[in-house]
Amino acid sequence: MKKIILLFSLMAYSVISYGQTLGLTTTSTTVPTGTTITSTGTGESSSVYFKAVQAVLISVSPSQYQQNATQSAIGATYFNPSTHVPTSLQTKVISTAPVPITVTYDFQMVPWDAVNNKYLAPVDCNITVTINPAPTIFYNVQKSQAFTKNNCGAGYQGSSVTYTVAAAKYSSTISQADADSKATADITANGQNYANVNGTCLLIYYNVQKQGSYYDQSCSQGYYGATPVIYTVPAAKYSSTVSQSDADSKAQADVTANGQAYANVNGTCTVIPPPVITGTSASGTVLTVTYTNTTPPIATNAVEIQALDNLTGAVIGSTTGTGTSNFVNLIAGRTYTVTVIVFDSQHTSSDNTSAPVTVTMPGTLVPPTTYYNNQMSQNFVDKNCGAGYTGSTVAYTVPAMTYTSLISLADANSKAQADINANGQNYANTHGTCTQVSGVPTFTITYGGHGGIVTFAVTPNIPYPSTSILYWTDTNTGQTGGTAGNPTGWSSTLIDGHTYQIYFVCYGGGTPGSATSATQSYYMP
Repeated sequence: MKKIILLFSLMAYSVISYGQTLGLTTTSTTVPTGTTITSTGTGESSSVYFKAVQAVLISVSPSQYQQNATQSAIGATYFNPSTHVPTSLQTKVISTAPVPITVTYDFQMVPWDAVNNKYLAPVDCNITVTINPAPTIFYNVQKSQAFTKNNCGAGYQGSSVTYTVAAAKYSSTISQADADSKATADITANGQNYANVNGTCLLIYYNVQKQGSYYDQSCSQGYYGATPVIYTVPAAKYSSTVSQSDADSKAQADVTANGQAYANVNGTCTVIPPPVITGTSASGTVLTVTYTNTTPPIATNAVEIQALDNLTGAVIGSTTGTGTSNFVNLIAGRTYTVTVIVFDSQHTSSDNTSAPVTVTMPGTLVPPTTYYNNQMSQNFVDKNCGAGYTGSTVAYTVPAMTYTSLISLADANSKAQADINANGQNYANTHGTCTQVSGVPTFTITYGGHGGIVTFAVTPNIPYPSTSILYWTDTNTGQTGGTAGNPTGWSSTLIDGHTYQIYFVCYGGGTPGSATSATQSYYMP
């Protein structure tokens, strides 16, 4: 049992002397925790009325929440015999229980006998009420939104102002979303007005007209964009509240970003005219060539003048864009054919070439030195054998003095090497012999130290093709691998502490399985 100075929502009556029935009444039978209840006396008269509360005994159901019910007296006034205003008690009731609890109050009210001028025996007034637990309160999170001041005059733009609703300004017992929606409603109702009051009006600057001149760069090979295309950004397309320069820079950025693409779509393409050699001058070992190029520089990437030695076939090139090119260290008496080649800016190959001009260098022609190649050989393996056979090694030889060059010995030898590259393998496939692979290969394993290096030596040492492979399977992880190459001196990186299943396969003639060894089990120490 627990003392409390309050009563709740039901009426309790007690019959005392003089035939009067005294009692108390309250406003409700179910209240939330924290409610202040007003209890009013009934049946009181100037003869008998309540003058004190001796004690309040309470009981709680469910009983495990007995200690969760508390109360505090806010105030009390008792019956006034002169005005007949009844007894009034104000008390706050609090429940910390997580569920609704039912509380029974036994108010021991003390009546006063005004006729005999004495207290009467306390009487019990039992009242039962339900107290609901406090609801969960949700508070809004901080919310902000930017608004633009919209009440500026002509030629001005409002600044951006952020309207903020502080966290926990609004609450809800329904949900977090409900609390946040109240903050959002505040923003909607007041944000624009706040910006109009607190914002500033900024002068608007508009760009002046900006233009750029571009040539079509999407022309096909042999053509160029001959006519400039003007890309225009009209005045007042862009604005700024910072400065006139800022507004103009936006227009210029538009020109830079879009001008070339506009020209590529709206431009025209013209055939690139050939350059013209206008003069040649030979002095000693120096040849000077002048030319004109009628193609605008915007269309050209480079101009190259070439001088072809008509005796040796050697070509001397000179890249220029000035209209003049000098060739030095030319040979007296030699005849050279000169051409000018124009390269378009969008292509790597030539777009047009001038008519050739033949120039003979002054002086007496000295017969050039003739260079002969050295003998050159290279081994090839016959690759034309069937399954189970391996091809022999055949040497393909180019005899000395097969090729000549008026340029250099290296040039003559390069011709011999080109012969080997072009014909050596076919020669080996035609003239080689095929040997049957016999016997089952075996191999030994040599441990190479920690770190998993293992050397595999395969026997017999017969000419297995280089495509032969030694396979392994890691029995610890299931991982597989293989090492291709010469059957002797192979190595593979394996893992210490793992066991491997290893076997060797000869791929005779490129066909797998021509000869396969037995499988060995090997533990890496």
